[in-house]
Amino acid sequence: MRRFLLAFAVLVGLCAALWWLVPRPVPVRAEQLLEQWLADAATAQVEMRGDVCWLEDYGIGIRLTPVPVVSSDFPRLLAGEAAGSAAVTAGLYDCGPEGARAVLAPLEAGGAKSQGSIEYVFSPRAHGGDIRGRSTALQLPQGQSGMLLEWSVAGRNFGLLLRTDGASALLGPRRDQLAREMIVLPGAAGVCPLLLDGRYACVLPGWRRAGNRFFADDGGRWLGLRVFTVALGDYADLAALQLELEGRLNRAGFMRSDGKRVTVAGENGFLAEYHVRGEGFVQRILYARLDGGYLVALLQAPYERREQLAAHAELLAQTIRRVDLAPPGDAFGAFFGRVRAVRCVAWQDGRRVLWGALFDDGRQQPVTWRQEGIEWQIQLTQGGMVVEDRGGVCSSSRELNPLVDSEQRALTMRAPVTGDVELILRVGTEKTTTRLTLR
Repeated sequence: MRRFLLAFAVLVGLCAALWWLVPRPVPVRAEQLLEQWLADAATAQVEMRGDVCWLEDYGIGIRLTPVPVVSSDFPRLLAGEAAGSAAVTAGLYDCGPEGARAVLAPLEAGGAKSQGSIEYVFSPRAHGGDIRGRSTALQLPQGQSGMLLEWSVAGRNFGLLLRTDGASALLGPRRDQLAREMIVLPGAAGVCPLLLDGRYACVLPGWRRAGNRFFADDGGRWLGLRVFTVALGDYADLAALQLELEGRLNRAGFMRSDGKRVTVAGENGFLAEYHVRGEGFVQRILYARLDGGYLVALLQAPYERREQLAAHAELLAQTIRRVDLAPPGDAFGAFFGRVRAVRCVAWQDGRRVLWGALFDDGRQQPVTWRQEGIEWQIQLTQGGMVVEDRGGVCSSSRELNPLVDSEQRALTMRAPVTGDVELILRVGTEKTTTRLTLR
């Protein structure tokens, strides 16, 4: 009996040891499931997109060269051009809490003199409104002229310093060009990654990057974010993508406990909540079909931070903006967002007025574009009264080219019209007018 009890005790001990040593199955994480199935996200930090420097920590894109930040002191040079590399060289600074004085003080100590300042209002891309700043003319040592444009966004102070060895008249046009073409995300108080190969960007206040992931500290508990990209050709529509993903999540034990429709960069999207019973974590997944691909963003937090996670997910959906920093996908060129001016060409053909449109970029150079769903409208007016009008939707600049199918867009006058008339053309967000004398 004693031997039996001893053998039984040894057997129980061996079983206990094996129970601890044999690896037990670990519940599949939602991120692992998406990572195995979806293509990886194009959210890796990129400093240059073509000739635009994207400053992820500031939500700013500017046509300058990035400069490594070597000091935590202000002012910090973020991007700029080497002296003598152009007729006018420029540098973008983070001025810090002191504002423009952080840039002006060392210049004045070296002999620079202010020639007066004016209020300067500009409308950068993606910002959705005007930014009010000040422009100060400077007389620099060694016969140089300078100009400092200062402004504030989301509690941060910035300065754009321009220099030239030539005439001071060169400074204003260069300032206007950089300010007009600059991308500034509204409310950029956190990391601002590019999405979908640079077509879009978002604002993540309070988050920080760690490789392809983002993390935020919420009351001592960590929230995580991962963004994935899926090719448009892989699924018929957003519903098909969501159905497939939810089927995989369901088979892995994830239950959907909430969901709502949201708007992402003007497009319809869906935000859903999932969790595994007893796991202690909750996930929010944002689905959206945008130009260039499907966006799938996974946010995760401890279950007790469920409400905070929902707020972060909705804020993510709201802050996604189009920035058009992706390289052109084909010979047609960039998206319509690169257009800065439209020119209307019109001529008379009997009782018809034929017309077409040409497009310029921020450098007043011809630009082609391709993007579905761009609306156009043209009106022929005389004496302030609309005589004829037409409208439609196009998907490329070629469709409005004066040499391409102009007869199909013709304005046919139902009654004879002679004398001076005005054509008002709207294409997307751009508007132009041209005059014509009808005989």
